[in-house]
Amino acid sequence: ILLLAEGGMQAATLQAVADRIGLSRGFVTRRYVSKEQLFIQVLDHLKDWFNQIVADATYRQHGVTAIESLIKSLADQSFEHSAKFKAYFWLCCFGQGANRQLNRHLLATRRGMAAIYKQWLKEALVLEEIARNADLEMMADLMMSSVIGLVHSWMINPKFNLELRLRQLAEIHIRNMFKNSHLYYSTNYWGE
Repeated sequence: ILLLAEGGMQAATLQAVADRIGLSRGFVTRRYVSKEQLFIQVLDHLKDWFNQIVADATYRQHGVTAIESLIKSLADQSFEHSAKFKAYFWLCCFGQGANRQLNRHLLATRRGMAAIYKQWLKEALVLEEIARNADLEMMADLMMSSVIGLVHSWMINPKFNLELRLRQLAEIHIRNMFKNSHLYYSTNYWGE
């Protein structure tokens, strides 16, 4: 996780892991078999960590409140768990193409998060927090992309205030999206 956070996927080699923990490369290779297997195990670990954040942040929350609670929780934890956020981002955004097995894990991770957002949006629909004709998939994609974009900005610019931007996303952007959800309607093609 630290190697990924510090230098990305190129830095997280089996030799670098062995050097970091003070063991032989052979030991690390026996444990993980390949770099891709190492990434899959790290991804699974980070996915469990992230799912716990989701569960804790959204306990007994529904609809827009659940989404806002999650994003605010990410803001609260962005400094304390910065290495985990960076490693998770590296894997989720730059892990594709590494190998098929890792790609399947990444796709399952993405689909799982999209399903959670869609569930909250369905709850928002029932709670009449969004318009009945709103495209829930489009809204979920926009919210997830916003979080990913903010994390990316933070990773390339250490002065970028991730905590502040995530709070603004939760308190301003998401609320505006919900208030104007009638603009996010389903169409067969853009401009219909």
